Amino acid sequence: MYGAAPGIPIPSRMRFFRQALLSLGREFHVTHVLFDNGFYEVAFIDYLEDNRFSYIIAVPLSHTIQREILQVKQWNPISKGVEVGEFTFEYHDRKWMHPGAMWWYGS
Repeated sequence: MYGAAPGIPIPSRMRFFRQALLSLGREFHVTHVLFDNGFYEVAFIDYLEDNRFSYIIAVPLSHTIQREILQVKQWNPISKGVEVGEFTFEYHDRKWMHPGAMWWYGS
């Protein structure tokens, strides 16, 4: 599931997501979701985790994330010219309660 542009207030992100789920109807049971970096907000991630969704959210490529990527030693090819590496990152902010694994796709 893809999100809206950055800058949309968090409640609007949650409303958008809930409305998208409702529009699928009762015959669909969504357990895994994918969002662009416009959804990379602590409150929205808390909402996903509180509701037990598995999720992938693109993150802005900050200097901190770039430093972490440069430390990755093992890269696994997933297609021609594309490799994936994994690292665990804990965001140090009192609002952030859930450290987790991050995957970086690079070519």
